[in-house]
Amino acid sequence: MKKFQRDFSPKFLQWLLLLGVGAFSTGLKAQTKIEKTPITLQLYETLKAQGKLDPKQTYEIAQPISSGTVQFPKSSKAKKKAQSRDLDSPPCEAVPTTGFDDPFGGEVYFDDSPPNGPFEVQIPFQFCFYGTNYTSFFINNNGNITFDEAYATFSSSAFPDALVPPMIAPFWGDVDTGSPTNPLGQVRYDVFPQYAIVSWDTVGVFNENGALRNTFQLIITNGTSPVLPVNTNVGFLYGDMQWTTGTASGGTDGFGGIPATVGVNRGDGVGYIQLGRFDAPGENYDGPFGANDQVSFLDNTVFFFNTCLEPGVDNNIAPLAINAPLCDTIVVCIGETYPVDFNFIPVEPDQTVDAELITTSVPGFNLIGITPGTQCNVQATFTASASNVGFHNVEFLATDNGTPAATYQANIVFQVIENNFTPTIVGVPSICDGASTTLSVGGGTFDQYVWSPNNEETSSIEVTTPGEYSVTVAIGNCIGVSAPFIVGIEVAPAPVIDGVNTVCASALTELYTTEPFSNYTWSNLSTNDTISVGAGTYTVTVVGDNGCEGTSGPFTVTTVNTITPVITGDNHTCFDGITTLTTTQEYEEYSWSSNPGVDVGFTNVGQGTYTVSVVDQNGCTGVSAPFVVTNSAPAPQILGFQPFCEFDSILLFVNDTFATYRWVYEGDTLSTADTLVWNGGSESNPEIQLIAIDNFGCAGLDSLDAPFTPQPEALFTVNPESPAILKNTLITFTDASTPGTNDTLSFWEWVFVPPSADDTLIGSSQTQVYPDTGLKEITLIVTTELGCKDTLTRSVLIIDTPFVPNVFSPNGDGKNDFFTIPFLIGYPGNNVAVFNRWGGKVFEGDNYNNDWDGDNLPSGTYFYVVTAPTLDEPLKGAVTLIRE
Repeated sequence: MKKFQRDFSPKFLQWLLLLGVGAFSTGLKAQTKIEKTPITLQLYETLKAQGKLDPKQTYEIAQPISSGTVQFPKSSKAKKKAQSRDLDSPPCEAVPTTGFDDPFGGEVYFDDSPPNGPFEVQIPFQFCFYGTNYTSFFINNNGNITFDEAYATFSSSAFPDALVPPMIAPFWGDVDTGSPTNPLGQVRYDVFPQYAIVSWDTVGVFNENGALRNTFQLIITNGTSPVLPVNTNVGFLYGDMQWTTGTASGGTDGFGGIPATVGVNRGDGVGYIQLGRFDAPGENYDGPFGANDQVSFLDNTVFFFNTCLEPGVDNNIAPLAINAPLCDTIVVCIGETYPVDFNFIPVEPDQTVDAELITTSVPGFNLIGITPGTQCNVQATFTASASNVGFHNVEFLATDNGTPAATYQANIVFQVIENNFTPTIVGVPSICDGASTTLSVGGGTFDQYVWSPNNEETSSIEVTTPGEYSVTVAIGNCIGVSAPFIVGIEVAPAPVIDGVNTVCASALTELYTTEPFSNYTWSNLSTNDTISVGAGTYTVTVVGDNGCEGTSGPFTVTTVNTITPVITGDNHTCFDGITTLTTTQEYEEYSWSSNPGVDVGFTNVGQGTYTVSVVDQNGCTGVSAPFVVTNSAPAPQILGFQPFCEFDSILLFVNDTFATYRWVYEGDTLSTADTLVWNGGSESNPEIQLIAIDNFGCAGLDSLDAPFTPQPEALFTVNPESPAILKNTLITFTDASTPGTNDTLSFWEWVFVPPSADDTLIGSSQTQVYPDTGLKEITLIVTTELGCKDTLTRSVLIIDTPFVPNVFSPNGDGKNDFFTIPFLIGYPGNNVAVFNRWGGKVFEGDNYNNDWDGDNLPSGTYFYVVTAPTLDEPLKGAVTLIRE
């Protein structure tokens, strides 16, 4: 079955294009109370774009993206009046208004939740919804309104759904209104005394996809407003519909995934109206409860129905007419045959619809057939002729098979008119460049006008460009086209004044235009082609051969008694150099004080004071002001060098003050200050350079060799040299340090911690005797003749008879993991043997290194024997191995 496509009027198409800027809010989930998860808007949008939102969670935007300066109106402007329209018949186009409320000022954009929380609209009438009268509703960005609470869910569900709050959804899908840098349409609303309107105008689909746009509108009324047909209180009105599903709902390029839902949900899982679910491009539609449908089926369609139903009583809702031309009068021209092809559909599942023609014997109307079913199809034609000029009303009655049956009456009004009209265009066929002419339509008064090529829809237009113009007019669907009207253009002249713009006192200069014209009017009222004038500002208006006028720009002549040449050039030289002087403009004669008698426009000079005398083309003379050329020869010197040790530094400075400084070493800039902290370069190239520039840009250079003295290396020997030394042994510490190149050692300072005698001693060697055991720290500080220093710290272990621990725990925790015998290292040639309680040897080691971890033996008590040549007698005892 071919779908009938109704053509909307240009007024409707214009209204769709001129909806204002705005955006509206949504809220969070309702009906069954569900815990809400707080989340920032930025995180919510990121998770949504990545497809990571939990479908089992309800999210609440915790932080606004706005600064809080946006004010949300508590109610709309109820005193607004709708534009004039015929309310005697149902509307077939979206309702235009005098102005939509825009709470965000066109500057805030969002996908699901508004920046400052849910947006609730107060209405001055009662809207009846399944037995409940509401005086407010929430606007949700995603193509629906809800009652009791806002609802932010962007993926739709089929109706009925008890988890979705009371909802009216002209198109529940993932609307995206974009961002300030990528606006994607607006969501807007307006409120009147008996009805309210919410419009989604050219909105995009998530995630910021503006390649496809949807335009649709919702109207709700108090049930008596003539803005909707009798016995209805809800209207769905559609423009161009291009997408169904966002990426966060599984869509690809606007389609697939979770389908969009069109209908009404009572919120209790029982009451609902479902017109369809849409997930694909195209025009196919098989009813509300068949397969998912194609979105272009909705293009330019309207649906009207009644939600004022008592729950449990009025559950059977009357059928709806699909694609029926029910609203506006259909104007048919004589000789034209208008096709009628539409459907009646049920809005509950498992129902069928039948229809009958109530009016008969309508001249020109031919009923082809009525096919009952889940889509009751009506096909007919209406043919206009000279015998049926006038108005004709055709009525159908559709009935479903519900219990009790519900009916819907559809009225189609035809008007037959004569179409023997041809418009004419009246106006001046040529204009001068920059001017305009008015073209008007003659030959009668018409309903609509469309001019070509500028598409203006008025009875007259203002033309400023040449070309071919025509106009198409209409009375109803009958049109007439004018013959082409050619508008030519004449180029306006653009005169340019030329001449000398300065004169000496009492002299005149001649002004003229750069090309000739047929007529002249100068601002001094002269009509000659050339004028002689003194000082002043002048214009000229000329007339070209085509009769078009043009006026020049102003031309100013100034008077000078004498002229004052200005010398230009560099006013400073470096190291007695030469600079070139000239004047800022050219003259007829020159006489330079540096080169008298030579008539040229420049002179090459060194340091000194200079003037120039000139004569211009008018014979006016003048002498310049003195021009002084100075000279400078900066001579920076690096000061402050003295010998220094490696890793030390010295401060270098300059002998004088300059504008800029640059210290350079091996091509790298080290500093741009007037001082340099110098740490020394490589031993092969210790040279640094200083480039100093004075206030005139002259540069001087100095260099300096600034080597450093290498540091000494501190070192000493210990005698006896052993990992451990017995207490009360005389120990000798002897210096073995080496000085840097070209330097000698001069001072030794010893520090013993803890001290056995003096803690600080002077000299190249020292001796110590330690009466007690432990780790002893020795530090040697050496100093050279140049003051360079180095420090070395070593330790010696002083031991006594070793002791053996009675427990260890090899559990890998880094604490007491080995069988450790302190100081045993001081007894070379030692032997350690370990036995179990039955006398079996489980471990033995010579020169024991404290590294036995029990070898995976079980917890228990073991026995050890330690011997060494220097031990008076073996060490024996028990040790406990603990494993946890």
